[in-house]
Amino acid sequence: MVKIFDKCLTWCYSLLLALAASFTQNFDAVGFALLLAGGLVVADYMTGIVASLYEGKGIESHRLRWSFAKLMVYAVSLVATLATGVLLHLIEQVISPDVHRTNILLFTLACVKYEAYIIAWIETVSNIENARRIFSNNIFLKYIHWILSVEIVKKIPRFAEFLKEKREGK
Repeated sequence: MVKIFDKCLTWCYSLLLALAASFTQNFDAVGFALLLAGGLVVADYMTGIVASLYEGKGIESHRLRWSFAKLMVYAVSLVATLATGVLLHLIEQVISPDVHRTNILLFTLACVKYEAYIIAWIETVSNIENARRIFSNNIFLKYIHWILSVEIVKKIPRFAEFLKEKREGK
């Protein structure tokens, strides 16, 4: 009975080490994407504060919560994508241990890269919107914003209203 328990414990320990190794080997892409998202969210936060002060508005706490919530959503989606890919890779390794390199990790890292592109695009547009609030007559900022902002949100029924912030009491 002790031998079976030892073998089971060894197998579980090996599986956890394989998971940790796969995760840490491929975390560089997610780490870079998290740094990119964090930097852009901080820049968005700072430009938003400057724009609010420039317009004579105060700093609102719901905006701060929104920035923090966006950063958490970005981080969770990136880490969850990597964790899912690593888990699928480990399942494939258990099913067919003779295959040493699979395309699952490459596909996972490609997904992380595209998620980082989407995060960068969203935050860049937000930063440009904040800059436009400060420099309202700048034609270059208007042109860049026009190029980067996709009006697809207006094409989706009821999605634009869903994205609008609703304040309590107003």
